[in-house]
This record gives sequence, structure tokens and C-alpha cells, in this order.
Amino acid sequence: MVVGRHQEEIEDVFRDKAKKQRAPLYFARDLAALKPEAGTVEFQELNVEAAFGGGVYRLPLLGLYQQENLRTVLAALNILNKSWYELTLESVSQGVENVVKNTGLLGRWQKLSEQPLVICDTGHNVDGVSGVMKQLTLQTKENIHIVWGMVSDKDIEGVLKLLPMRARYYFTRADIPRAMDEKELKEAAGKFGLEGESFPNVRLAIDAAKKNATDNDLIFIGGSTFVVAEALEK
Repeated sequence: MVVGRHQEEIEDVFRDKAKKQRAPLYFARDLAALKPEAGTVEFQELNVEAAFGGGVYRLPLLGLYQQENLRTVLAALNILNKSWYELTLESVSQGVENVVKNTGLLGRWQKLSEQPLVICDTGHNVDGVSGVMKQLTLQTKENIHIVWGMVSDKDIEGVLKLLPMRARYYFTRADIPRAMDEKELKEAAGKFGLEGESFPNVRLAIDAAKKNATDNDLIFIGGSTFVVAEALEK
């Protein structure tokens, strides 16, 4: 059993499960360490230290939270390498560099355009949105426009309290029954100082954001996998 994130408050849960399954337990932090190097607009470059899989990797997934995911993958490969003799450093490196091409993964801190910079991410729960917002706060664009929609069965308040007040919001809803009404979402967001307008569909919200944004601004689209999916369809 390989655990990607070490959290002391729930460590015993994993230890108990591993004991019941009679499985060895590993924490990724003990098997692989990494630090960011100079990256590009297309790749994160990460220097990895590990018994197997050490070196510099070019990761085309730009979300900072992907660093933790990569460390977990390489930790697992350190264990697999003990019995999987065909595994090579070149194949691991190429797999990481071509992960988007090989899997078709979309919607994870994905850049849709440059001017204005448009980014989307499918993070939709407290943990996911927390990671996304940490990266959003690092942006140095003049203004931030956020197209935001959620499904009604999520922790709405828990997520909204993570969003930055230094942004203009375009509250919307995806075309699914579970989507939260955009006007109700706007009202809930107002309690946390988040200001903006509501739009009955994702397309209208994005169009409004693009109309108001300058080339030096950033537009972020998120809150729901379904909102991002509709943005990618257009």
C-alpha cells in the first residue's frame, strides 16, 4: 500500500488497513523527494531524488498539486522496480513527459488561451479547490475573472470560503440536474464577499468574462467537472 500524502491525524487509518490486509505500508515521502527546477509555460521541470527514478522530469501537467501526484507515482515505481525488471528510467521519463498525449487527460490546470490567459481546472471539493487556489494566488495578472459553477451536493460553503475576494465572478451552472442554481450560488458566495453576476449557462458566463477581460487579465473556469467539460466543448 502506497500513501501519497502523509497526514498524522489519519495515519493510523492506513496502518490499521494495511495490517488487516497483511500488506506492507509505504509513504511516498519516504521513497521519493522532489524540488522544482526552472520550468516553462508548457512543462514543470522537477528534480527527483529516489533509489529508482531519480533525475529531472518534464511534467506537462502544470498544477502545483501534480508534484505530489508525481512523487506518489515514483514512490510506487520504486516498489514495482524490485520485481518488474523491464522497467527502465527512459520509459518512466517518457511516460511522465507524454502523460497528456498518452491518456488524453483534460481539465487539470489546462491553458485554453494566452491573451487573455484562460485556465480551467476540475477541482471541485475542498481539498481540490484548496490546491487550485494556492496556485491561482501566485498569478501576477492585472485582474482575475472567475467563471464558477458547482453541483448542489458538494460542500458549498467549505469551497466558497477558499475563493479569493480579489476577483470578479461569473456564477453559472452546467446543463445537468445536479447543478446548483446560479442565482442561489451568487447569493451564497456573497456571504463570503465574492461579488459578480449570474448567468444561466456556461457559454454566456465565459463570453461575459472575455468581454470584460483585457489581454493582461486572467480568466479562470472551474468549480465543477461539468462546467469545465462544457468550456472545453466550445
